[in-house]
Amino acid sequence: MTIAAALLYALASGSIQTAPAPQTTAPAAQPTPQVTPPTAQNDAQDDALPSGASVDANADVVEDVVVDGQRLRGAVQGDIPPDLTLDADQLRAYGASNIAELLTALEPLTRSSRSSNGPILLLNGRRTSGFQEIRNIPFEAIERTEILPEQVALTYGYTADQRVVNFVLKATFRQATAEISNRAPTQGGRNSSEVETGYFSIIDGTRINASLERSRDSALFESERDITREPGSQPFDLIGNISGSPYGTQIDPALGAAVVAANPGVNNPTLAQFAAGAGAPRTGNLSDYRTLLPAGDTTTLNASISRDLNSTTKGTLSLNLVDASTFAYGGLPGVTLTAPAGRNGSPFSRDVAVHRFIDDAGALTRDTDTTTANIGLLLDGFLNDTWRWTLSGAYDRVETDTVTGRGLSATAAQAAVTAGTLNPFGALSPSSFTRLVDTANSVASGGNLEAVFMGNLLEAPAGGLYSTWKIGADTRDLSSESTLSGAYSQRDIGRDRTYASVNFSLPIASRRNEVLTALGDLSITANAGYDEASDIGGLVTLGAGANWTPIEPLSLSFSYKNEDGAPTIQQLNDPTISTPNSSVFDFRTGTTVQVTRVTGGNPNLNPSNSQVLTFGVNFQPWSERDLRFSSNYTRTVVDDAVIAFPTITADLEAALPERFTRDAAGNLLAIDARPLNFARTERAELRTGFNFSRAFGAPNPAAAQGGPGGPGGGGPRMMVMGGPPHGGGAGGPPPGGGGGHFRMGGGGGGRGGGMQPGQGRFNLSIYHTVRFTDTVSIRPGLEELDLLDGAATGARGGTARNEVQLQAGVFRNGFGSFLNANWSQGTRVDGGLGGSDLEFSDLTTVNLNVFADLSQRTSWVERYPILKGARIQFGIQNLFDSRVEVTSSTGTVPLNYQPDFLDPQGRVYRISLRKILF
Repeated sequence: MTIAAALLYALASGSIQTAPAPQTTAPAAQPTPQVTPPTAQNDAQDDALPSGASVDANADVVEDVVVDGQRLRGAVQGDIPPDLTLDADQLRAYGASNIAELLTALEPLTRSSRSSNGPILLLNGRRTSGFQEIRNIPFEAIERTEILPEQVALTYGYTADQRVVNFVLKATFRQATAEISNRAPTQGGRNSSEVETGYFSIIDGTRINASLERSRDSALFESERDITREPGSQPFDLIGNISGSPYGTQIDPALGAAVVAANPGVNNPTLAQFAAGAGAPRTGNLSDYRTLLPAGDTTTLNASISRDLNSTTKGTLSLNLVDASTFAYGGLPGVTLTAPAGRNGSPFSRDVAVHRFIDDAGALTRDTDTTTANIGLLLDGFLNDTWRWTLSGAYDRVETDTVTGRGLSATAAQAAVTAGTLNPFGALSPSSFTRLVDTANSVASGGNLEAVFMGNLLEAPAGGLYSTWKIGADTRDLSSESTLSGAYSQRDIGRDRTYASVNFSLPIASRRNEVLTALGDLSITANAGYDEASDIGGLVTLGAGANWTPIEPLSLSFSYKNEDGAPTIQQLNDPTISTPNSSVFDFRTGTTVQVTRVTGGNPNLNPSNSQVLTFGVNFQPWSERDLRFSSNYTRTVVDDAVIAFPTITADLEAALPERFTRDAAGNLLAIDARPLNFARTERAELRTGFNFSRAFGAPNPAAAQGGPGGPGGGGPRMMVMGGPPHGGGAGGPPPGGGGGHFRMGGGGGGRGGGMQPGQGRFNLSIYHTVRFTDTVSIRPGLEELDLLDGAATGARGGTARNEVQLQAGVFRNGFGSFLNANWSQGTRVDGGLGGSDLEFSDLTTVNLNVFADLSQRTSWVERYPILKGARIQFGIQNLFDSRVEVTSSTGTVPLNYQPDFLDPQGRVYRISLRKILF
């Protein structure tokens, strides 16, 4: 929309004023404007501009002009302002191509201390039909991105343990893109390629999104990295070794006291040939036959359509199809054959055992194929001018087939050796053996139907009592079958669930409504939920919170939640899979051993109960500067926590001896790694940091004639509605109604003024996390494990007490770069009495991404028109090839903790070319 058209529209609406300097805190008190009832068109203005307006699809924002009478376009419901708002200028500095990549870059800003789940995602202030609806939306279509605290999730019917990210799209947009990329470690050995094409449009309120993506990863083998393996407890090799039978006894008096000797590798070896290798067994190197990272192929199809069904209702239909496969090699199978004394080429006076690897790489493999289908439907509309409703339904199906080669059967070969028809000392063909194969299949499917109602129940002196009501039902089914060592098992589990929840938000004090103004703006929330699961029973959630803005620059928040949680049906019923030759570090012996690892579901899991207490502070010292500080304290206690089986430690084995299998000599043979309940976990941490952004460089009005999408944009400047929702105060008009304002420009909500043509934009954020408590009680009566001081449940040691995340981005005149750095403090693991301690070093990783939007180099485009719409990107992950350094108390580096084993890729480069087709 041109400025002239915007002014005409403002005059027609009845009031116009020049916007003050953008601010991210609540605006000053102002009278409540008259509001027209919302419709699907004028509610959003989510997907369309006011009637008669036009807009350049890629145009940027302009200086702020406020028009009273409508709420902010695309703003979230409720009175809680965003912690941070990023406009189109700021988003360019992240170098992302679409929403999925942008979320990855924004992870430090969207992380919640309350859970490990990602953020709740909204589009134009509305719920979505699923991630598939928005993942491939191009970044050029985003007008602004709002990051909000966890309490906002309650307003939309979610629990308050995830932050909320609201993407507000441009009003009119149309674009088709194609992108190719290649990714590979600088050490070589692996190559990953990706091809993607997509189309996205917003035309007359109808949004269409479609994309097709194909990716392929090559396998990375141990031989392509610096991996040193210790010899196993029995000396296997392609040529082989012999030992006494049973193992550990004397081979033959002719070889003295030797218990092991190298096999000469001929059909009729002599005693003298064996004597030459007595006590010096061959050590087979299988690095050419083991993958550190599997080969993989993935094809993904996404499609969605959203449109107005009538004047008050919008409908969205989305579809996601994924076909993925991986293939990994586990080494060569080892067999042990007994050579009878004096027969079949044996020169010995007693039976001996012959230990051989068989050259059949396909006998120890893991082939996994997964097919995923998701379909989602969402209807969103209004009951009147204060109540909004959402009805959503979804169906998904995931089928996984796993084929595991667990080695070779030597039964037939042994019979041939005993009969004298097969010589165990000479060449052995794989055809003499039978492959042993385990299979597993699981089909998980389910559907849900959910209704959410949001609106004001009544008017209080300080504002409306806002409520969110949710009711829903879902059904899940998981059928699994597996053949493990010839034994077939089949399990089915289903879960039917009905649930309901309610959340109330009541303003207590409000500057705007002149109620208890000495307190500033204060609102409280209360919520409750109940789930009835057919296989678990009743689960209850209770919560409460408060949001307080005592002075304009400062806002405080508090919340508490007590929630019962059920284990997933996958955790209960996944098929049992046995993986041979899994490398684990045995703390008891201080060595790395190859064991059989059993994974799958555990039908004996119990529901968990979590209590989460949080305090938050947000502070913006200068309203005219885009600088915001935040600090959040979180304490989480979980009883009967459902945990994936942790890393093996002496403490864990002492608590769960039934999960470990050892032979008579104490050698670890197998572990049962299925999930389990821990009696109690407790964690407390404080995360503090700031985000700063500013424009730089002298404005250049001539740049306004640049290419589309540039920092001065070409073509007419579009009208957008930016800024925070009705300030931090609780006394604003009801969400979904009036009281907001148009704002020409993206100002507010964390923006310190718009970027002028020819200027650049700089972003910087730094966050520090300190953990005060991280403890685990495995079983009642056992000593509590302190993950901050010598205990561990993860393969990378204990929990780091301190972590720092830094992000910095800059963009100007089509060129930009984005840097992400992370530092984690070192940890240690106590190996127990007589065991081996491990020390884990600090780790600093730096990721750098540089990119060029060639469309914004107008002189280049004039000379080479093919560059129009082209964008090239070069990134380096782990710029300095940093690895965790692990040492044991014996001074050695165990296999599982060797740098190339922990991080096989190290430094990885990525180059991509993206082209806007139209």
